[in-house]
Amino acid sequence: GSNPHHYQDSIFTSIADVHSDLKQMFDFPDAFLYGTVNSRWEIVFGSNHVFGREKEMQLLMTAVRRIESLNNDDKSNQQRPNHPPQQQRMKEVVIISGRAGTGKSLLVQEMRKPLQAQGWIFLRCKFEKKIGDPEPLSVIALGFDEFFASCISLCSNDVTAVKNAPPGTQSCCPDGCCSRNICHKLEGLIGWIGLTTLSRLMPSLRRILKDVYPSRNFNGEEGLDTNNVRGPNGEHLFVTLLDVLSQLRPVLFFTDDLQFAGDASLALLNDMVNKVGSTVGETRSSLLFVGAHRTVDTESNPLLMKMLTQYEASDVINTTQIDLRGFELESLNEMVSDALCLPRRKTRSLTEVVHQKTLGIPLFVVEFLDALLTEKLLIHNSATGWGWDVDSIDLKKISSGVAALLACKLEQLPSQVLSAVKIISVLGSHIDRGVLEVVKKYDGSDGSTLIPSLYTAQREGLLDIAGPTFTFMHETIKLAAFNLIQVADRIPMMLRIVACLLPHCKQHEKETDAYLFTTVDIINIIGSQAVSKNLGQSRVFAQLNLNAGKKSTNFRTALDYFEAGISFLQGDYWNDQYELTLSLFEAAATANYSGGRHDQVAIQTNKIFSMARSFEDKFKSYCLYINVLAIGNMEKAMEQLYHLLKSLGEDIKPNTINAPMAMVDFSSLKQMLGGARKDVLLQLPPMTDRNKLMAMKLMAMLVLYYNQQMTHLSGYFSCKMIRMSIQHGHCEDTVFALSVFACSTMNFLGDTNEAASLAKCALSMSRLYNSEQLIPRIYSRIYGGVLCFTQPMATSLPPMLKACRIA
Repeated sequence: GSNPHHYQDSIFTSIADVHSDLKQMFDFPDAFLYGTVNSRWEIVFGSNHVFGREKEMQLLMTAVRRIESLNNDDKSNQQRPNHPPQQQRMKEVVIISGRAGTGKSLLVQEMRKPLQAQGWIFLRCKFEKKIGDPEPLSVIALGFDEFFASCISLCSNDVTAVKNAPPGTQSCCPDGCCSRNICHKLEGLIGWIGLTTLSRLMPSLRRILKDVYPSRNFNGEEGLDTNNVRGPNGEHLFVTLLDVLSQLRPVLFFTDDLQFAGDASLALLNDMVNKVGSTVGETRSSLLFVGAHRTVDTESNPLLMKMLTQYEASDVINTTQIDLRGFELESLNEMVSDALCLPRRKTRSLTEVVHQKTLGIPLFVVEFLDALLTEKLLIHNSATGWGWDVDSIDLKKISSGVAALLACKLEQLPSQVLSAVKIISVLGSHIDRGVLEVVKKYDGSDGSTLIPSLYTAQREGLLDIAGPTFTFMHETIKLAAFNLIQVADRIPMMLRIVACLLPHCKQHEKETDAYLFTTVDIINIIGSQAVSKNLGQSRVFAQLNLNAGKKSTNFRTALDYFEAGISFLQGDYWNDQYELTLSLFEAAATANYSGGRHDQVAIQTNKIFSMARSFEDKFKSYCLYINVLAIGNMEKAMEQLYHLLKSLGEDIKPNTINAPMAMVDFSSLKQMLGGARKDVLLQLPPMTDRNKLMAMKLMAMLVLYYNQQMTHLSGYFSCKMIRMSIQHGHCEDTVFALSVFACSTMNFLGDTNEAASLAKCALSMSRLYNSEQLIPRIYSRIYGGVLCFTQPMATSLPPMLKACRIA
């Protein structure tokens, strides 16, 4: 093979070559005997099966079989009379590791069709490299949304058939896994608000809900069944959703590129692994969790390393480790032989040089052969088949990474297709079709070629399209496409795309969240320096970051948005953009406090203290500062509270209040509110005096601190708060004070009946405030401190659990 384009001879070097040729002819006659395959003159990989991964596929299938075996055992046990109670089953986790391009995703995707044919549900989500922690719920929601989109296509050729089917009838999906059945099960567990919360992140679920429940309210929470919401926080909702699906049918939940998952994302995934199927009952959850990560990048994610180590050490988790490497020479030769429709003996010389250049890494192999074809180092002849010159190929250089090869491939695409791929590389790794429809005219064209061009990119193996979601097949492809945009053109292009998205971010519909987060992520790639001379644009970008942070589902992500928003503030912003600036600094301080970054809280609150215009504007920051102070010095925190109360006209000397005085105050207020007289509280107007509202908030903090010390002052201040409410009107802190006073009536006065009556009055008043934050503050006292002694204990457990989940 030293002559250019020399075709390999047909010499058999061993009986094994003869056997190999005959076997290929027998197994794949169209390719190796008749030469009638349509793709004979194209390089097509994996047309028959995945090469060189038989052992790894077997490990995956072994985990699948263990789950199926447990399901069969459960069914057999349930058919026996007086069958013993079921024990909690082992959880199944498969972790696939390897460097970029080794085929981790492809290995799992290969299982999709056979498992779905057996009735399994296949869910997948893919994390992307991004500054900060991507929205964990949004990323994971994509996998569920793809499933619900498939439900629509399976069940909804006539959606009204689903909508009008009577309860209890057989669903139109296999094994009763109809979207209608799922909705009813979920509503029973998380309530209507829980369902609509999930639908905000899953457009396909929202479509199903609107068809199944046409008369329900989707625009607000008025009139919704708030009493049935057992777990309003997003993490619990996702765990419940996965639990419901895995009880209906076995679920393979695939999370790709775990090395890019942030702390909040990993915490949510860990909850799913540990909590789904934890409840022992007649219906068992069947979940196979498969995670893939790059070996090289994992060390930079210590939380992921810790989580994987815990799985390995766990007594209740079967963990299967699969380490993918480059192909061995023989496996790679099978792959090349299949792609070129030539016997293995003929492709061996080509395979040897390809293996040397690519280390057998599948993605490198595919792109290297594609580059050979483009440069005419690999050619085909209709009479003799493919040919190549080994020496010429051996002289070809290959980059240390695959990016250069991908860039070369992308540059060979038709201009319209390349332009479309560049556009979505700006939008992210997962793009909703609705977003594409909005931005397709960003350059002034009619945009008619964008979607068709993306389907062409899918056929080229660059994209995956599932329902309304367009996803890059690999993060490296997205980065290569983005890097092909000329540096000078990037910011103008992104600004034009943002201009298309902005009108959709300003709408108040919940469906606009996807537009908001996509827009703000692009804005933050643009950066504040690029728009520093445009004060109006900078102000809009800062406001959008504030909006995105408020809608974020975890404090780390929210903080990233708030800090990005602060970076967009320009000029004399404390004077020119006062309200926006104050809101961003307050929000950033709150997110830092919730994340335990107390040094940053001090920096940001001090800035607010020095720049805010009034006591009221500083008030939220005072409260944050005092909460941080209380962690290390409770006495100092209380001194600050009394100082602030004095500024509000409430000069209180705690040293002058002894226990007998507090008991007299308890008894006096109890008598004032005795019997039906407490109904006067429910008839009070709302409190409007801003100073009194702030004083109530500060006294509520004192009640909390004194409650930890178990002193009479906790009850004393609750009495003072109730008296202030009788005089000036009620607020949320009045409800809190009533719940504390109910406990004081029980503990200090020993009047169980009156305590229960006060607790129920507090519950009635709480319904005046549609505030989830109020529930943890009052339920622990109402149910845990009073009603558990006056009614069956079992009735107090559901509301206590609800309070825990909200907290």
